[in-house]
Amino acid sequence: VVAATLKKNSRRAEAFALSQLEIANNLEIAARKQETLAKQEAVRLSRQTREAIDTMLTGIGDALDAFPGMQDARRRLLERAAQDYTRLAKVDSADTDLQAEAARSLRRLADVYAKLNSVDLARTALIQADETLQRQLKSSGHKPQFELELGITNTKRGLLEAAAGKTNLAISFFQTAITSLQEIVKSHPDEIDYQDALGTALIGLGQVEQNVSQRPAADRHLQQARSLFQALRIRYPESSRVLTATTHSEKAYGVY
Repeated sequence: VVAATLKKNSRRAEAFALSQLEIANNLEIAARKQETLAKQEAVRLSRQTREAIDTMLTGIGDALDAFPGMQDARRRLLERAAQDYTRLAKVDSADTDLQAEAARSLRRLADVYAKLNSVDLARTALIQADETLQRQLKSSGHKPQFELELGITNTKRGLLEAAAGKTNLAISFFQTAITSLQEIVKSHPDEIDYQDALGTALIGLGQVEQNVSQRPAADRHLQQARSLFQALRIRYPESSRVLTATTHSEKAYGVY
C-alpha cells in the first residue's frame, strides 16, 4: 500500500512538474513573439524559464530518483527538460546577455544528458557552450561576464571527463578554467561569483589528482579552495551559498 501511494504521488509530482514547465514555456514563447519586447524583458524571461526548469529538475527529478520503480518517470522528465534547454539555447539575437543565457542553457543541457548517460551528447552541448562564449569574447572584448561563463564551462567539461575516466583531459580543462578565473578574481576581488567559480574548479582538479595518487598537487589545490571559501565565509557570514561551498571544500580537503 505504501509503495502504491508513493508511486501515485510520484506520478502526480511528475505531472505537476510538466505542467509548470509548460506554463514557463508558454510565457517565454509568447514573450519572444512580441517584436517590440525590450531586451531586458527578453533576457529576464529567458532566465526565468531556465530557472523554472532548473527548479523542477532539482525538486521533482531528485525526488523521483529516490523512489524505486520511478526510473521511467525520471527519464521522461529529463528528456522533456532536454528539449526545453535545447529550445532555450537557440537564440537568434546577437545580444550578449541572451548569448550568455544560451550558454548557460547548454551547460544545463549537458547536465541532463549526463544524467541520461548520454556522455557524447553532453560533450557536444558543452562544446557548443564554449563556442558561443568564445564568439562573444572575440566580438565584445574580454568582458569578465564571458570569461566567468567560459571558466564555469571548462570546469563542467573537466567534471564530465573525470566521470568518464578521462583523467588527463579532465585535468587539462580544470587547469584552463583555473588560469582564466584566477585573472578575473585578481581584477574583481569582491565578486562572489568569480571566487565561487575558481574554488569549484580547484576542488574539481584536486579531487581528480587525489584519484590518480597525485597527493601533493591535490593537497595544494584543495587547500587553496578551502582557504578561498574560508575567507569568503568571514566576509559573508550570512550567505547560505558561501556556507555550502565552504562545507564542500572542507569535505573535499578531508576535514570532516
